[in-house]
Amino acid sequence: MSFNGFSHIMLNTTREEGYDISFRFKTTLPSGLLAIGKGSTYYILELVNGRLNLHSSLLNKWEGVFIGSHLNDSQWQKLFVAINSSHLVLAANEEQTIYPINPITQYEQPTSLSQSQTSFPTTFVGGAVSSLLNLAHYKAAFVGCIENVVINGQWVLPEDHSSTDSIYHNVTVGCPRTDQCSNPNPCHNGGRCTDLWRDFSCACIRPFLGHKCQYNFTAATFGHENTSNSLVSVGGVARRAVRNIVDISMFIRTRQLRGAIFYLGGVGDRSNSNSGSGNTGSGGGGNTPTGGDETTSYIAAEMEAGELYVRLQFNSTPESYNVGGVKLADGNNHLIQVVRNVTLVQVKLNGTEYFRKTISATGILDVQVLYLGGIPESVHHHRSIRSHSRNCFQVGSKLQHELRRTPNHARRTVSEP
Repeated sequence: MSFNGFSHIMLNTTREEGYDISFRFKTTLPSGLLAIGKGSTYYILELVNGRLNLHSSLLNKWEGVFIGSHLNDSQWQKLFVAINSSHLVLAANEEQTIYPINPITQYEQPTSLSQSQTSFPTTFVGGAVSSLLNLAHYKAAFVGCIENVVINGQWVLPEDHSSTDSIYHNVTVGCPRTDQCSNPNPCHNGGRCTDLWRDFSCACIRPFLGHKCQYNFTAATFGHENTSNSLVSVGGVARRAVRNIVDISMFIRTRQLRGAIFYLGGVGDRSNSNSGSGNTGSGGGGNTPTGGDETTSYIAAEMEAGELYVRLQFNSTPESYNVGGVKLADGNNHLIQVVRNVTLVQVKLNGTEYFRKTISATGILDVQVLYLGGIPESVHHHRSIRSHSRNCFQVGSKLQHELRRTPNHARRTVSEP
C-alpha cells in the first residue's frame, strides 16, 4: 500500500487484553507517522530521523523509546510492537528492546479497567486525523509503502475496503516508485541529490542555486568600463534581521593586491569625518572604510597586500582584523565569509575558519546600504583605502532575499531608494 503524506487507515482494533501490531515499511524520508493506537491511553509510533520512536502515556519518558537506525534507506524494514499490563516490546528488524510501563494503581480496579489501559480500540496506520497528528513529535504523515499489516493477530488487507471495521483514506494498492536520484543525477553542477520518495531535493554547491542547481549568481566585474561599485539598498525587514546577527559571503577573483570588497552599514555624516583610525585588532593601518560619523556601525572587508582585512564598528571604536598568510590575489575564485553573532565574529576563507573572536561591542548593526567592489566618497574616510577594485564577485548572503541591487558607476551620486 502506498501512502502520500495525506493518507491513513483507521481500524477498529478492540480487544479486551493487550495489543500488538507488526508490518513492513519502506521510505526515503527520515521522519513520518507510522501508527497511533488510541483508547483510555495512547501510543504513537513514528520514524524520526531514520530511527523508530514509540512514545506513550504508558511510559515515564517524554521522548519515548528509540530503536534502529538508517531505516529510511528505501529498503523494506520490519517493525513490531507489543504491549501488555507490565511491559512494552519494540522491535525493528532483528533489534528488539523491552521497557516497563507505568504500573496500574490500586485506584484503577477492577481488572477490566487495567486491561483497557493496554488495549487500543482504534488504530491509525500511516497517518491520522489532524487532532491526533498533533500529538506526534514530527507532526507529519508517512510517505512511502506499508505491507503485511497484522494487528492483534488479524491481517489488514488493502482489498477489504468494504469492511465496516476499516476506513482507507487516500491509500493506493501497490508500491510503484521511481528512484529519484538515479542516473542521470537530476542535480546539475555537482549538486548532491536527496531522494524524497516522489520528489528530490538538491544541495547545491556555491555559487549555484535553484531546484536543480541550474542557476548561479551572475558574476559582476568592478573596475571595468568605469563600473566602480554596486549599491544594494537595504529594506526595513532586512535591516531588522541583521541588527545583531549577520552572515555575508561571496566569491571574489582578482589579481589586484589592494582594494575594497564590501561595506555593509550606515552612510554616516561626512561633515563629522575624522582621520583617526582607532584600530584595536591586529590589522592596523588606519584605512577603515567607514561612514564619516564615528557612531556609524558597519562591517567591511578589503584587500591589503593581497590579504583579507575585516573592519567593523558597532559602538564608537572601530576594530580591524587581518587574516594573514593567505594570499587571495592569485586570479582564482575564493569564498570569503564574515559572520557576526552578537559578540562573536568569525571569518572564513574557502570554507575554513581562520578567525574567531569574542568582541566587547554589543551595539546593533544599523544597515542602510551594502556596497560591493568599491566605496563612494560619501562613505569612506577622507584618509581612505583605495575605494575601487578590479575584482570579479559572485555574491550570496542571508540578506539576498530582502535586498535590491542597483549598478553604481564612478562619480555618480547614488541615493538610497
